[in-house]
Amino acid sequence: MSVDEQLVSNLADNATPRRRVLVTGATGFIGENVMPLLRSRGWEVHHFLRRKNFIGPFQHQVDLHDRAAVLQAMQHIRPDALLHLAWTKSWAEPSDEHLRWTASSIELLRAFTACGGKRFVGAGSCAEYAPSGSALLEGQTELPTGVYGLAKRLLGQLSLAHAEQCGLSAAWCRIFYVYGGDEREHRLLPSIVRAVQSNVKMKCTGGNQDRDYVHVSDVACAIVHVLEGSFHGAVNIGSGKTVRIRDLATRVAELAGGGASDIEFGAARRDDEGNSLVLADTTRLREQIGFTPAISLEQGLNDAVAEMVRRSRVEMPGAVAQGV
Repeated sequence: MSVDEQLVSNLADNATPRRRVLVTGATGFIGENVMPLLRSRGWEVHHFLRRKNFIGPFQHQVDLHDRAAVLQAMQHIRPDALLHLAWTKSWAEPSDEHLRWTASSIELLRAFTACGGKRFVGAGSCAEYAPSGSALLEGQTELPTGVYGLAKRLLGQLSLAHAEQCGLSAAWCRIFYVYGGDEREHRLLPSIVRAVQSNVKMKCTGGNQDRDYVHVSDVACAIVHVLEGSFHGAVNIGSGKTVRIRDLATRVAELAGGGASDIEFGAARRDDEGNSLVLADTTRLREQIGFTPAISLEQGLNDAVAEMVRRSRVEMPGAVAQGV
């Protein structure tokens, strides 16, 4: 069974009655995979675009940082649900940028509530957790040290508290390490594929970290499950399994036609390198959301690397990836 077939079969057969959802970050890596799923489930899907492009009846040119424009668009759309996936380009952006996005996200939620919205789902991150030597539980209270993780953690907590006070249904998805064929070029997998195809050494960390990687199709499917349900609170979206970065990088290089010799382990550094284990406890996802990822790491890597090779992403040989 293909990745797409597994993705569809993982959703219930009965489509949701037609309702209206507003999606932010619709053109991002996860958003691009969520959008067709929502449409196939019978949702009327609206989304914001920052740049002037083709603007259709469900596409709205709105700057999320323009409070007045957001409120005006929200009054026009009056969505039943809000799926907030948008954020700044990278976790490594300056702290001011993360604070700006936190403030704008709060205003977005306020506008949604004021316009009669019913269901809010936001995209968080595994960066919201402090380093731990075991699987990460949603109820853990220790805070992270990075500004990105703190900003996401704060926004999630404020959103859920606001929802409870206002009678809004809300969930916060803490997403772990996502991969797939359409990943942006700076990330781990496409960086390795590009290096192998360019015959250039890929600079990587020591590769001794264990990370929870989950295919973007499973992430999209899980988010739709959360959106269409009534669960209130934070939920991890991960595979519940880890892979060592060194093993992952080597396998990707092999699938791209190379091998471990194409990677210089230990030649790069990352701030989170000392956090050796990042693993999602998926009990809540499985038991309360009713979702279990369907795509194995081997199948997902095969499909993802094949897509990357097909697209011939070879523009920036020798880049250091953020995903390692």
